[in-house]
Amino acid sequence: MNEEALKKIQTEVNSLLNDLSAGSEAVITKQPNEDGELISIQIESPETASLIGFHGEMLQALQLILSFLCHKILGDWT
Repeated sequence: MNEEALKKIQTEVNSLLNDLSAGSEAVITKQPNEDGELISIQIESPETASLIGFHGEMLQALQLILSFLCHKILGDWT
């Protein structure tokens, strides 16, 4: 995974968060693990409760959307 792909993911994630009007900022890092590399997306927001949602449903939906987004950009399930 190269830096260009990480920057594209950063741009797309921040665009998604802006569309949600969450006033959030995402920090994306890659971390090594036993299967290769792992992408970590940390979202900082003053509207944390709205990003988590009722019983974490919004958070689960965001995780699913972000995993599809990363797959689309990288062409691999990271």
